[in-house]
Amino acid sequence: MVRVHETIKQCAGCYEIYRSDEPRKLVPHGCRSGFNVLVYVGMALFVECKNEKQIKAELKSCNVPISIRQVGYLAKKFIVYLALAHKESRGKIKDLLLSRGGYILHLDGTCEGDSPHLMSALDGIAQIVLDNIKIPSEKADKIIPFLRRIKHCYGIPLALVHDMGAGILSAVKEVFPGVADYICHYHFLRDIGNDLFGIEYARIRSELKKYSIRPSLRKIVKALEERIETEPELANSLDCYLKDEGRIRDVLPSVLAYILSNWILDANSESNGYGFPFDRPHLIFYQRLKTIRSIVENLSAKKRKGSITCFSAIIYHETKRTWFCLRGNCYILPLGFSHDSIKSSIVLSTAELEDVIGMCRIPPGTGSL
Repeated sequence: MVRVHETIKQCAGCYEIYRSDEPRKLVPHGCRSGFNVLVYVGMALFVECKNEKQIKAELKSCNVPISIRQVGYLAKKFIVYLALAHKESRGKIKDLLLSRGGYILHLDGTCEGDSPHLMSALDGIAQIVLDNIKIPSEKADKIIPFLRRIKHCYGIPLALVHDMGAGILSAVKEVFPGVADYICHYHFLRDIGNDLFGIEYARIRSELKKYSIRPSLRKIVKALEERIETEPELANSLDCYLKDEGRIRDVLPSVLAYILSNWILDANSESNGYGFPFDRPHLIFYQRLKTIRSIVENLSAKKRKGSITCFSAIIYHETKRTWFCLRGNCYILPLGFSHDSIKSSIVLSTAELEDVIGMCRIPPGTGSL
């Protein structure tokens, strides 16, 4: 951290104030933190997705003392400065687009609940955000002024890409008549995927929620964490497993239960952030349940006995109509629908441990999974 002392002088005759321009290049007016700290906070929060507490700790390690409240304030200033810099650079951005032969205008809007819609426009060639605006709805009369501003700043696009919303269609026809207009591939596939798999996927989500499987697994993980923290033998077993990157086979039953339960709950890590139908976290969660059951079933007889004892004591979960337990040689998870019905309705993705996935032994009269 560098502290700068500025001496301001005033003429005794005309009372004109003289000050140095150098500090203004390093620190924003009225701010104690330099532009480099402001940019660091903005990039860490909005690009690296770190929270304010993490950013404060990182800056402290760089000898920059700052409060969490200041981090939040600097983040807001970062957005304001970024917006102003973008506005001042419109001429340069236009020159860049022209040097590339023009631009393809992608339009999309998003909102949460009753909040205003955030509509963004970007160039599909250079992947540069051209402009954005908050509007109360995606009606044509709200979108048209936004498109006219883009037309004024960057010229007429080579083509347009957007969803099939009636408001956008009308606004584009009004502002950019005759320009090639295309339906966004992502939105098209999302709508088709919802038509094809929406009902089946909603059923998977509903069944998983009805039987409270995730809350049950979280209770298991919490109980096992408490045991591992208080029992050195279990902590050492987990530490050896992690250091050996999972290659070690001699894992204590309680640690094995902890590892398997955590892996099931980590199903969302396979998602890419595109949402359904591109991401299907509930289906992945179901597949991981099947995988873990097969892993437990294929354990050696000695280790299986220990694991089943551990699981029976902790995982046992019984409701009025259903079970989620591992007991003896029976692995029961009646989700209310068959594996074959899911397989015929949805193209299943390859699981990490697909080679060990198999149908588990189920007692007569309980139906199929």
